[in-house]
Amino acid sequence: MPWYIARKEILSQLLKLKFSLSCTLVIVLMAMGGVLFLKVYTLKTKALARFAEAAWQQKNLEQIQIFKSTSPLELAAEGREWYLPSSVTVKPNLVEVSASPFNPFTFLSGISFIDWVYIVQVLFSLMAIILAFDSISGEKEEGTLRLLLANSVSRVVVLSGKFIGLLLTLMVPLALGLMVNLLIVNSSPEVRFALDDKLRLIVIVLLSIIYVALFIAMSLSISALCAKSEVALVILLLLWVMIVFIIPNTAPLLASRISPVPSEYKVAQQLRLLRDSLMERQREIMARGGSIMRGQVSRGAKPAELESWQSRITREMLEVQQQYDREVIKIKNDAQSRLRRQVETFMKIASLSPASLYEFAATALAETGYFRQKRFVSGVERYMQIFTRFSDKLRAEKHAEATPSSTFLVSYSDPEDPRFNYSLRVVTKLDYSRVEFNENEFPRFIETPVCPFKRHSRVDLAIDLASAAEIG
Repeated sequence: MPWYIARKEILSQLLKLKFSLSCTLVIVLMAMGGVLFLKVYTLKTKALARFAEAAWQQKNLEQIQIFKSTSPLELAAEGREWYLPSSVTVKPNLVEVSASPFNPFTFLSGISFIDWVYIVQVLFSLMAIILAFDSISGEKEEGTLRLLLANSVSRVVVLSGKFIGLLLTLMVPLALGLMVNLLIVNSSPEVRFALDDKLRLIVIVLLSIIYVALFIAMSLSISALCAKSEVALVILLLLWVMIVFIIPNTAPLLASRISPVPSEYKVAQQLRLLRDSLMERQREIMARGGSIMRGQVSRGAKPAELESWQSRITREMLEVQQQYDREVIKIKNDAQSRLRRQVETFMKIASLSPASLYEFAATALAETGYFRQKRFVSGVERYMQIFTRFSDKLRAEKHAEATPSSTFLVSYSDPEDPRFNYSLRVVTKLDYSRVEFNENEFPRFIETPVCPFKRHSRVDLAIDLASAAEIG
């Protein structure tokens, strides 16, 4: 009996104008999404490859910039990659995430892909409501539901039959749209899906079916509780706006209140105050050192003694500089940790909406968006430890090749006594960016899929872990 009701529901829906219009809209959007993805993915992949190669050529012991590769699964769940940075800068003991996202196409600035998740999240949820809002209440108004129930048909059978019929009806435009989308994307040799990617796409489609089924079940429930179809439609549209738009767009505001993040201006102000404190301490050391040096010169100290005192002052200045560098790293890491906590708070709040929960689940499966960024940064942080050991080892070995990047120069002169004509020059920071090294020993970061459904950002075992063992 449920299959009879389901078949009747399918035939009834297929003959309606609203189904034909919805089906056409889905196919058009899927085709547009495929064309846009193909264009942007190809250009972005080539641009990032060029930038990554240029960054590799410019690497040094001070820093290296690493670019995140593109993923073909952005076709299904783009994950708002346009709003996320595509590169990080690795320094000893620090990973600096770029403040601005990468977008090589100004005419597409701020525009996301029309991906599968967006179409299902917004359009298919609305289609489920439009097709199902009068399935029960409409038959109540026409009197056909009473006749159906009079034939010893239970309410469970009626609801399950209509649910199956509506779900199968909506699978028609979903299947047609996905076919058109994949045909367009597969027409290009630039996009290739590995077996792991295909499995992920299948699971994302299954998640989409579950999401649509949830809205069908909600629509049938409201339709069964309402005596009039108009009332059911108004209630369902209000719920749809709340689930799809209000909760996901309110979550960032609540997250910013619960887990505040210091602004870029505030972080810059902290760094400026720290820099002023450094300069003050360095001036105090130089004043004290100058007084000591004048005393040494006045008593006729030998050049070796003067060099010894100057070395002491230099070490003290370098220690102050190193302490400043550690404080800078602490401030920047704290800001990035606060930002991660705010994003996690946002996701917890937004997960109250089935639409956001579906988006997060699909994005996690595709490993795009925030989940991709989190895994990428985590892999870079592991790489940073190897890079730091490599850099520290060469810094110790080639200390003499470093060039002073910050110095203090204080001159003393007395026209009446030439013994007081002395210049004190103290190096406060050394620059190792021009120090030469063996290219084959420099650790390289590579993103590599390890196994299905688990993609790791790791360091290339053949080169980097061997270098790490040699360094450590």
